[in-house]
Amino acid sequence: MGEEVAAGMLAHAQEIKAQGARYCDCAACTAAHELLAKHGRPVL
Repeated sequence: MGEEVAAGMLAHAQEIKAQGARYCDCAACTAAHELLAKHGRPVL
């Protein structure tokens, strides 16, 4: 990945957290949240 990509990921995570996000917005986490919601499971 490298330091540059890791720094970008960290900056993005901090930005969305500052905007009030509770969870990661990557494709994998988004799909997991949609799947859980579809089956009535609580999103921790």
